[in-house]
Amino acid sequence: MLGSVAAFLRDAADDAVHTSEDLKKQVALPLLGLVPEVHLAEFAASPTPFYRSTLAPSMMDVIHWAPFRESLDLIYKNIQLLTIAAPLKSLVVTSALAGEGKSTIALGLAISAARLHQRVLIIDADLRRPGLHKQLELPNEQGLSTLLASDRSLNQSAIQPASTYSDLSISVLTAGPAPTDPVKLLSSKRMRDLVHLFEQTYDLVVVDAPPALGLVDAMLVGSFCDGVLLVGRIGQVSRPEVTQAAAAMSRLNVIGIVANGAQTNSSHYYRGATVA
Repeated sequence: MLGSVAAFLRDAADDAVHTSEDLKKQVALPLLGLVPEVHLAEFAASPTPFYRSTLAPSMMDVIHWAPFRESLDLIYKNIQLLTIAAPLKSLVVTSALAGEGKSTIALGLAISAARLHQRVLIIDADLRRPGLHKQLELPNEQGLSTLLASDRSLNQSAIQPASTYSDLSISVLTAGPAPTDPVKLLSSKRMRDLVHLFEQTYDLVVVDAPPALGLVDAMLVGSFCDGVLLVGRIGQVSRPEVTQAAAAMSRLNVIGIVANGAQTNSSHYYRGATVA
């Protein structure tokens, strides 16, 4: 009896989201797809040229993992079908907390769109803790912060090709040097004008924004873009946090949520695969 009581209390105290269905129940948003959980042994055995160690895979390792790519292709297609009446020109990707994989998914969506012959610009709008330039091994002396701080016409040198994906039409706008007041820059008319200009230049603009809870940054950027995608990390984010993040962004066009780190069977298709 005591064991049963202890188990009940433990379950009652555990408010983490453990399944994709659990995540879906917390928000009144479409579940646009599942991104598979990375199991180290299975990942190491996959034909992934970027994988270089027995440690946890890096962002770029995951990006090139076949089950991840296929799941992002499916999510992007779901986004296209969901917005077929009014196609999105710009999409903000955010999450409740840091570390839920929003940046990886943002880049994955950009790659999926480019693979479907879209001209894509991905923007690192995390002016506090930028990371996209490190993952793509790009310089960061110029970027979004320098464009927003200037009143000059757009400096095209701030936009760089994603050299890692030279066969795809992907351009990158890194965050640039950290400003003293990110909110002032992200809420400016200059930010709105830049987004509008980019929407005219590219088929899709993907914006990697900071987490939604505790900061206004994602809300500011989302107010200038066509849609917002919320990412929820299974086993990490709690039910109240997902609910709060969805509520915080509810006045914007939040098109759906993605379950990251979900248990899926998609990766079984690739086990034992050989090159034809």
